[in-house]
Amino acid sequence: MYEELVHPKFLFCPVEYCSSRASPNVHDSEYLQTIGELLHPSINVFWTGSKVVSKNITAKECKDLRDVIKRKPIIWDNLHANDYDQQRLYLGPYLGRDKTVPLQSYLSGAMTNPNCEYTLNIPAIVTLADWANNKAWDASGMASHRKAVKEMLKETHVKSYGVDEAAVKESNKKKDSEEDLLEEDLDIIFQMFWLPHSHGPKIVKLLDDFKFCKDNAVAIVGWKEYEPGDQPDIVDVWIEKASFVNKICKEFFVACDKMTHMNNRDLLFDLNSYLNNVRVILHGCNNYLKWVGLDNCKKPIRHGPSLAGLPGGLAGDLMRLYPVQSEDQYPLKKLVTPTSNAVLILPYKYSAGKQQKELENLFEHELKTFSDFLNLSNQSFLVKQKKPHGPPVIVGMISSWSGEQIKSSDATDLCSKFFGKLFKSSGIAENYSIIVKLFIASPLCLDPDLLDGIFESLEGFDEKQGVVLVASEKNCSLVRFLRQQSFTDLKTDFLISGQELLCKNVQT
Repeated sequence: MYEELVHPKFLFCPVEYCSSRASPNVHDSEYLQTIGELLHPSINVFWTGSKVVSKNITAKECKDLRDVIKRKPIIWDNLHANDYDQQRLYLGPYLGRDKTVPLQSYLSGAMTNPNCEYTLNIPAIVTLADWANNKAWDASGMASHRKAVKEMLKETHVKSYGVDEAAVKESNKKKDSEEDLLEEDLDIIFQMFWLPHSHGPKIVKLLDDFKFCKDNAVAIVGWKEYEPGDQPDIVDVWIEKASFVNKICKEFFVACDKMTHMNNRDLLFDLNSYLNNVRVILHGCNNYLKWVGLDNCKKPIRHGPSLAGLPGGLAGDLMRLYPVQSEDQYPLKKLVTPTSNAVLILPYKYSAGKQQKELENLFEHELKTFSDFLNLSNQSFLVKQKKPHGPPVIVGMISSWSGEQIKSSDATDLCSKFFGKLFKSSGIAENYSIIVKLFIASPLCLDPDLLDGIFESLEGFDEKQGVVLVASEKNCSLVRFLRQQSFTDLKTDFLISGQELLCKNVQT
C-alpha cells in the first residue's frame, strides 16, 4: 500500500505498541524484530512507552526500542487519554517524558491522544507544545500548567456554536463581576484533575492533610475543653490541616459556581459531571472533619456521599471489593486477605530480648526508665500494624503487673520500689488489682474496644476491682483519650517523674 500510494506520510501502530505488550520483551520480540527488518524505513512507528498509559518515558527505553525496530519511534502518548475511565479527566501538564537529552536524539515525534471531551484538551495540547519547543522547559510542569490555565481562561469566554451573540452580550452586562472566572479558579480545578498517576501539588496536600485528620481524629475530640494555650500540639496541627481542607473546599465550590455563568456552554457541559462527582465526595469529607472538630461527634451522621458521589452499580461494587485499594500496595507480591490491614495483638515477653531495638527507637528514655521493671511483668502485648509491604510494625506495647506481685517483689530498681510503696499505701491494694503501663506510638491504639479487650485478657484482672494505668505525660493525646474513657487521676501522694497515674473502677 505504501508503495502504491507513492510513499505518503505513513504512521504505523504495531500490535506490540508498549513494553508490557512485547513478547517476551522488547529486545527479544520476534514481532518487533520483523518490523525492524521488513517495514519500510520511511514509515514511522507509534510507541506508548513501558505501558499503555506510561507514567514515565525515558530516552534509554526509546533507544533500546530503536535498536530493534531500526528507527526512532513516535510517542503516541496516552498520558491525557480518559477513554478507559469515565470517572476521570486529565487537565494537568505534559510530564514524565525525558528531556535530559535532545528530543531528536531518541524520537521521531510526539503526539497526544487526549481526553474524549474535545473542549477540555487545551492543557494537553498547550503543555505538549511547551515540552517540545521550550528550551527552558520546567521539569515540575508548573510553568506549563500556568500557560494552560491562561489559555483555558480565554476559551471560557468563547460563546458556544448557535448561541445568539446579542443575548450573550446582554447576559454579560447583567453578570456580577464576582461571577467572573479567574486564573485561580481554573488552577484549583486543573489540580483536581491532574494526571493518571498523580495529583496537583495542592491536592497532594489536601489528601495528606485529610488522611492525617482522619487518622488522628481521636486526638481532637473534646479539644474545646482545654484552656487556650493548654491544648497539645497535635490539636493545633489537626486544626491547621482541617482548615486547609476546608479552604480548598471553599475555593473549589466557588469555582464550580462560577463555571455555570461562563459563555462557553459546551465546555461547561463537558466538565460539569466531573465537577459534581468531586464536589459531592469533597463536601462529605469536609463535613466529616467538621463533625469531629466542631460538633464533637455529638449527633450521628445519618447520610453522606455514598449513593451520589461514589461509583455505583456493578462497577462501583466491584471497585470496593477489589483487593488493591491504594497505589501503595503495588507491586502486589502476596495474597490480600481480610486481615491484610489488621492490627495484631501479640503476646510478648520483654525479658526475652526480642524486638527491644525497635521498642527503644520508638520509646527511647521512657523505655529505659521501665526496662528493669518490664523484665518482671506478668504479661505484655505488642500492638502491631500490618503494612502492604514488609513485616508488621510495632505501634504500641502494653504491660501489666498484679498488685500481689508488686507488693511481694524484692526488686531494687526504681520502678519496682516506687510501685511497691504505692501498692502498700492505704486505699490502693484494696481497690485496684493490677497496674498497666501503656507505651503508645500511634493513634491507631486509641480505640476503646481494642484497649478494653486487652485489659480483660490480662492476668490478675478482677472485674470487681479497678485498674491503675501509667502513661507518659508527654503523650497528651493518650492521656486525654483515657480521661474521655472515664479514667481519672489516681488519688495518691506518690508521684513518678514524667508519668501520669490514672485509675478506673471497672464496675463503674
